[in-house]
Amino acid sequence: MNKDCLRCKTKMEEAYQVDFPSLIIQRKESGLKGAFAKTSEVNAWVCPNCGYVELNACNPEIFK
Repeated sequence: MNKDCLRCKTKMEEAYQVDFPSLIIQRKESGLKGAFAKTSEVNAWVCPNCGYVELNACNPEIFK
């Protein structure tokens, strides 16, 4: 997938996260809804020009 940086329009490069788990968790107002009730892996992208970083859920539909 080709992505352009939202800030400078340079072509972004796919990045790999190594410092933390590649998961996002949906929070409810009263805290987490069950232990890891809704999670998704994320894709990471970085702009080699300005350093902007973008994370996208692989399965965003599970958070509906």
